[in-house]
Amino acid sequence: MPKDFRTILKNIPEDDVANCRRSNKKIKKNEDIEIRNLLSGDTWKFVYTSKHVHKNYDNLINTNRKNLEILSHYIDEEYFTLRCIVNAIACKIVGEANAYPLKTLSKKECCAALELLFFSYKFGYYFWDIDRKCDSNDILDFFIKHGSMPIPALPYSSSNEQISRIITFRIALGSMSEVRDSFIEEMKNRKFTFSINSQFSDDNFEKKLKEIEIQHKMTDIGIEQILDGDPRQVDDVAGLVKMRKHVVPDNFHSDSTPARCIGLLMYDFMASPGEPCEDIISRFKSSEKYREIETIRLFKKSDNAYISDKDNGTLKRWLKTTQECIEKMAVLAFK
Repeated sequence: MPKDFRTILKNIPEDDVANCRRSNKKIKKNEDIEIRNLLSGDTWKFVYTSKHVHKNYDNLINTNRKNLEILSHYIDEEYFTLRCIVNAIACKIVGEANAYPLKTLSKKECCAALELLFFSYKFGYYFWDIDRKCDSNDILDFFIKHGSMPIPALPYSSSNEQISRIITFRIALGSMSEVRDSFIEEMKNRKFTFSINSQFSDDNFEKKLKEIEIQHKMTDIGIEQILDGDPRQVDDVAGLVKMRKHVVPDNFHSDSTPARCIGLLMYDFMASPGEPCEDIISRFKSSEKYREIETIRLFKKSDNAYISDKDNGTLKRWLKTTQECIEKMAVLAFK
């Protein structure tokens, strides 16, 4: 019996090696899908926020597109440098140390970056992510192909809720190939701060204290991962998503994803804000996209598996709920 490990490997039939590799790839793919499903609430939060901004803030979008033009010299892959600049300005405003040499920016560039910061603080995401308009066709096609939602956009730390999403993002996606080393380095240097406003006069003091306690626990998990370098398993990510429910108010279940995709698709068929739902649904049903997905089992956990099985009352409810989610920029219950 050979003792040398290399000899043992050489004696394994090639077919067994190939089967093992295929098996490992399949396991990894299934894990990635599970992680995407766990983060689907975060993805929908971004999608609804993006739709809200594009519907209501044309002038703000155009202004910040001009700001990106002013800062075009700093646009690189993943917008890494621009994120560093925006975060450095935020740190400077509150008197914290920052790593980026802001003195190298001109006054015009600083003003442009400051406006991008204000946008991020207002909506909880970086402008360049929001500016990439979410296409409902692409989202549905991704779900059909992969059985899950795309990876969520990186949030901006504008609130305790968004900070919790950032921590989850970092921990969950650390095990996925799409995460770049540059992002990991950025998050290593990221500071998370927590505060309570009007703590002695607020009736919700205990609730806020609980939220901050949870965020500290989540941060500790993130720091532990950075130190040991090991990605967290699917069960760990699931536990993290469950833990943060006191901070992140998403009312999300993964079974609702196909209905949310259809609701978003119908929303994009809306010609005007006050258009009757019946007209939108009628136009949707006569569209090429509807004919394209008619034979696809979108609702695998339902007896009515096809879009053609759904009556107009159901479609109307999905459209109305989508409109409300976009109006409130929130992941509301989807029935």
